[in-house]
Amino acid sequence: MQVSILVYHYINAYNVLPIFIVIRLFVTMYVTLSAYGHFCYFWKKNYLQGDEMLKHSICKRAWICLKQIIYRYIQVLFRMNFLVILLCVVFRKTYMKYYFVPLITTAYTLSAATMTVWVLLLFFLESSCSQHLKTMNVSASNSSVRGQVKAVRNFVELYRKDICFLVVLSAATLYSHLLHKSAYLFSLTFFKSPLAYLFGPENGQWMYRWSIDCYSTVLGLSFGYAVSKWKEFRQRNENDKIALEKDIAMSKNYYKVPTLILKCLVIGGSSLGLLTFVVLATRHTRSHRKYTDLHPYLMSAPIIAILVLRNSSNIFRSYYSKFFVWVGQIALELFVLQYHMWITGPGGGGVITFIPTYTYVNFVLTTALFFLCCHRIHKITQYLTSFFMP
Repeated sequence: MQVSILVYHYINAYNVLPIFIVIRLFVTMYVTLSAYGHFCYFWKKNYLQGDEMLKHSICKRAWICLKQIIYRYIQVLFRMNFLVILLCVVFRKTYMKYYFVPLITTAYTLSAATMTVWVLLLFFLESSCSQHLKTMNVSASNSSVRGQVKAVRNFVELYRKDICFLVVLSAATLYSHLLHKSAYLFSLTFFKSPLAYLFGPENGQWMYRWSIDCYSTVLGLSFGYAVSKWKEFRQRNENDKIALEKDIAMSKNYYKVPTLILKCLVIGGSSLGLLTFVVLATRHTRSHRKYTDLHPYLMSAPIIAILVLRNSSNIFRSYYSKFFVWVGQIALELFVLQYHMWITGPGGGGVITFIPTYTYVNFVLTTALFFLCCHRIHKITQYLTSFFMP
């Protein structure tokens, strides 16, 4: 994705609507997958129920996990914004000049805030339910009340993670929707001091940039929750499935043809769906503005198709390029530094010249130096992050 975005900026393909649509999908997918990763971190972290945490009281556990969350939040924010803030100070650029960084910063802030509220809500529910159930057990005088209390307690203990997350996710979705629809709320959130210095002015490009991906974060959180529940479902039913296959004495060859047909249908359907989306979006919108207005409501369909296509077979799921993995690690540096060390100007059209008479040799040399410099700066940023935030 990052290489495609670099090529998009290099050839200045903004005016080519199909390419613009594909690049918008790539940016949205980056934000969505980032939110997915943040969800997985918080969901698996198990702040309140770790072995060390259980030694403390509920209030102390909540305070400890809140400090850990804030510490990690500052770490990630430093990692995302250190280079950009440095460039803004040195070259007197505005923060919005590097619009991708404010976008992923606000997306991460929304993800972290959502999952933090979820963790604290779990703590509150655990504390209040334990106290309330103790009171009810003392005052209960018949078996039916005790049975209802026990049923409520079992239900809350079994599904409290899911209940709390769905409540918090609904609130985050509503807040994102209100930000997208209400100019007053958006201005109140981003254009009041001290954030106005970073995101302003109000008639600038920030509202346009953010509105395109206003639902990407909650979509990534939703994907993370759905995948986690699917994994739990498969794990619960794995033993039953093995027992069933043994009982009816079914061989793997019995499933071979139907499974192959199903995979072909999934791959063909996902590919056709992606192509159809780009064609229909190009034909019916016919302008960048119309498409960006519809993008927040349409982007979930092609992203789901891409994810289904990626995970449709073991070959697609397990194969990856080490080069693109490396590029993904320095994606932030590539985006931030492309106009400082690679492309000659905002309009694209060429790279910085070292060897004037050999165009292709100059392109290869400049690109190689650009990637290596980004890699080195990435390592320096990691070192500084660990130095200032050990």
